[in-house]
Amino acid sequence: MCRVISGPQMRRVENNYFSVQIVLEEDVELDLCLYHKEELLKSHCDVRKVALSSKLFFYILKSEVDLCSDELYSYDVIHGQVSIIKDLSLGLVEESELPSFTFGSERILTGSCRQLSSEQDDCLPKMLDRFNDDKLRPQVLILTGDQVYADDLCSDLLDKIKEICQTYDLPTTALDLKDRKDFCQFIGLTSMKSSHHLLSLGEFIALYLLSWSEELWEKDSSIVDLRDLKKVRKLFANVPTYMQMDDHDVSDDLKINEYWLEGLKEQGQRVVANAYATGHLFQIMGNYKLNNSYDELIVAYLKEEVTDCSTVRRIINDADWSNELIIGNKAFVFFDTRNHRLGGLNAQSPAGLMKESKLKQQLSDCVSDELIIISPSPVYGYEAIESLQERLAFLPQSVSLIDREGWHAPTKEGEEAKSLHALEALLSMASAKRIVIISGDVHYSFVRNVNLSNKQVTQVVASALKNKPPLTVLARLGFNLYNYLSKNSNYLSSDQGKKIIHYSNYCFLVLESEIEICMYSRGIEHKFKLDNVTNDLDR
Repeated sequence: MCRVISGPQMRRVENNYFSVQIVLEEDVELDLCLYHKEELLKSHCDVRKVALSSKLFFYILKSEVDLCSDELYSYDVIHGQVSIIKDLSLGLVEESELPSFTFGSERILTGSCRQLSSEQDDCLPKMLDRFNDDKLRPQVLILTGDQVYADDLCSDLLDKIKEICQTYDLPTTALDLKDRKDFCQFIGLTSMKSSHHLLSLGEFIALYLLSWSEELWEKDSSIVDLRDLKKVRKLFANVPTYMQMDDHDVSDDLKINEYWLEGLKEQGQRVVANAYATGHLFQIMGNYKLNNSYDELIVAYLKEEVTDCSTVRRIINDADWSNELIIGNKAFVFFDTRNHRLGGLNAQSPAGLMKESKLKQQLSDCVSDELIIISPSPVYGYEAIESLQERLAFLPQSVSLIDREGWHAPTKEGEEAKSLHALEALLSMASAKRIVIISGDVHYSFVRNVNLSNKQVTQVVASALKNKPPLTVLARLGFNLYNYLSKNSNYLSSDQGKKIIHYSNYCFLVLESEIEICMYSRGIEHKFKLDNVTNDLDR
C-alpha cells in the first residue's frame, strides 16, 4: 500500500479542468478519478512526477473534464485500481470517504502568514468550520503569502527538519551551526530572526511536508497540534487552493529593492534558489494549467541535474509567480510583488512593487464583470502605520528596518512611484463593474473602501493565520483606540465594533449580488457591511 506523506491537495480548477498534488514514499503509477453523484466521469489524466529523493516522490495530477457551477464532485487517487486516499479520513460528506469540492467562484476563503512554530492560534484549520453549511460551502481558498516561514523557526523545528532530511535522503547542508544568523548576514540575507534559517533544498522540502500534514510528526509533539494538521490536510483536500509566495517563504526582505539583490553573495543566491525551487513545486506549479520552460528548469534543479551558478541566477531572475484565472464572470489576477519590482537603489529607497509593463500585461486585456486582484502587500493599507513609516524614512537601512515596501512607500516624485500610478490608471479604465483586492502580509486585518475615478474598489486584508500581532504593545494599543474612537467610515466597522483585527484570523468572502465579508478571530465572527462608500483618496 502506498504511504501518502502529504496531500492530496486540490489545486487549480476550471470549468473543464481540475488538478491535485500529492507526495508519496513510492514511485508508482497513479490515476485521478472524478465522480458526480457517485457516477464516474470520463476524463483523461496527465501525471507529472518529480523525484525529490530515492524515497520521496511529488506528483501533480491534471484531468480535463467538464464541470458545472455549484455542483458537488468527489475524487479519488488510485494506484492499480485501488484507492490510496480512501483510508485517510478526508471526506466531508457523510456518505463518502472521499474528498469533494463544489465548483464556483462566489465563496472564497483567504488568509496569510502562517508560522508553524508560533505559539499563536492556528486559524488555517479553523477554516474547516465554514464547510458545515452545504449552501455556503467555500469554493476557493486563496493564500496570499508566507505559507511557511523559512527564515524564522524554533530550534526544535529545525531539529525535526534535519531528522526528516536524514530519513528521506534529502539534500542537506554541510554546515554545522547552532546559530545561523551570522552566516546568513554574511551571505547577504537580512532577516533579523535567522538563527535557524533554512539553507538546503532538503530543509525547505521537509518544512513543506511538516507544515501541511500530520504524517511525519510524532503523536506527542510539543511543536504542533496534530489535530490541527489533520484539519489542514482535510481542508486542502476539499477546496481548490491557490497560493502566492511572499518574502518569508524564502527570506525576510526578499528582493525588497535593487540594493538588497545586489548585496546577495553567491552562497546567499543558492539559498534563495533552494527556496524558489521548492516553493515553485509545492505552491506555484499547482496554480497553473500548462507547463512552461521555468518548470523544467526547477525540476532539473530539484533533481540536482543542474546546480551551476548560472542556473541559480536564472532561477532567481526568471521567476514569475503571477497568475490569471477566469471562473464565470470573475477574473482572478494574482500579482507577483516580489519578482517584478522597480528600482530602490539604496538602503533608504523603497522599490515600486511592480513594473508598469507587468501590470499592463496582466490587466490591459482583462475583460470581466468582476475583477479580483490578489496582491500580497495591500494596495490600500492602514494609513496610520504607513504615515509613521514615512516619517521614519531618514533612518539608516530604513527600507528593511521598518518594512517600507508598500505600494504607497515610494516618494511621489521618484521613478518607483510609477507602480502605483500605473495600477490606479489601469483600474480606472477596467471594464469590471466591481473590483476587490485581497491582500495579507501585515499581521492585522481590515476592510477598506476606495472610490477611484467613480469606480468602487474594496480592499480586504486578512493576516495573520498564525503569527504574532504587529510591532509593539504601543501599536496594538493604537489599534484598540482606533477601533473605539475613529469616525473614518472608509475603514469599515464590523458588527463587533472593530475596524482593525490584530489577532490570528482568517476571512470568508461571499461575492454574489452583494458582498459579504466575515473575519474570524478568537472564536468571534466579525461581519462587515459594505455601505457608506466615500472617496478616501481625496486627502
